[in-house]
Amino acid sequence: MAARRAAAIEARSPSPSSRGALRWLRLATWLAPEFGSSHRRLIQLYRTLDDRWAAYHASRRAVVRFPHSADAWMLAGEAAELVFRKAEAMGNYEQALVIEERAEGGTALQADAAARYMQLFRELSNRAGTR
Repeated sequence: MAARRAAAIEARSPSPSSRGALRWLRLATWLAPEFGSSHRRLIQLYRTLDDRWAAYHASRRAVVRFPHSADAWMLAGEAAELVFRKAEAMGNYEQALVIEERAEGGTALQADAAARYMQLFRELSNRAGTR
């Protein structure tokens, strides 16, 4: 219900200053029994509001609450990149890969996480080589 309420507020008021939708999405993520769309929408709304640190902290809370969700780890990796924490993002993507390896049929997420992991690895290697 909270996620639907947030969607209704976002639909009525598409402006980025929609704090009502933010409150409803935070409630929806708090009540959610598993990682899902309300978590992704909360991070997206924080990004729309240009609050990268709030997005980062919300993604960290999702990882703490749902440590066995590869999607939560991927979202945490994306949020870590938003606040320029490349090494942490790489660790988050690696954790998503480990979780997906254990699960069956996770090839699409594995490919995405592997590509991001390799890109960050190259960036960190280049940075270490220039010092």
